[in-house]
Amino acid sequence: MKRRRRAETLAEFLVAMIVFAFIMTGVFDFTANQLTNAARVKDYDFFMFYTQKYINEHSNSIPNSGEITDTERGDITFKRSNNVLTAAQGNKSMKFTISN
Repeated sequence: MKRRRRAETLAEFLVAMIVFAFIMTGVFDFTANQLTNAARVKDYDFFMFYTQKYINEHSNSIPNSGEITDTERGDITFKRSNNVLTAAQGNKSMKFTISN
């Protein structure tokens, strides 16, 4: 007849839970970093698309300021200073160098 090993089983369970917690901490940290990077790339693409659209609309002479209002995220404002065009929306902005 086998003896029950209650204390041993509980200890094994606790060790397994601790190991699982460490593994999941690493997985969640990796996932959070990947989501942050994906959001950054999406913002980059958004600004690139609408800045190119703004430059194409004003191909002869880019004005010192302007905006695009028909985006899926709201208004984007543009400001030009010398050869730098800054696209901004809320607290996010991106700078582009304009060459002639």
